[in-house]
Amino acid sequence: MLKKSLYGGGAVIVLLLLLFGRSTFSYVSTAFSRARDSVRSSVPVGFELDRARTEVDRITPEVRKNMHLIAQEEVKVEQLQKQISTLDEKLSQNHRDILRLKVDLESGSGNLIYGGTTYTTSEVKRDLVNRFDEYTTDQETLKNLSKLLSTRND
Repeated sequence: MLKKSLYGGGAVIVLLLLLFGRSTFSYVSTAFSRARDSVRSSVPVGFELDRARTEVDRITPEVRKNMHLIAQEEVKVEQLQKQISTLDEKLSQNHRDILRLKVDLESGSGNLIYGGTTYTTSEVKRDLVNRFDEYTTDQETLKNLSKLLSTRND
């Protein structure tokens, strides 16, 4: 039975090639397209509506899951924006403090008084170095957070 089907199929292909030549594929694909369109147009509208409802019911859980993920991402973006804003304010304050300490050190006074406590110049220099290190670290952090926010917004 299988041999007869293969021989029959081969004979049909040879016959088509003899009749249509190089255009055989075009004729065959056009015939299949017309047959498919004919079957599609004969399907009742009610059946198509039922099929569409079934598809919608099938994808609804996935849509809800993705809506939840989007909401979570929006919350993370909002938190990241707040973190960037807070860090930016901190950097501004630290910059002002560093400049004030630098100016005080350049004044040449032996001891400096902050908040009612007296500090030596070496203590103030050490504090200035520590503040500057923290400032540069915070700048890098802000830069990386800004890149992350930009990536998440894209």
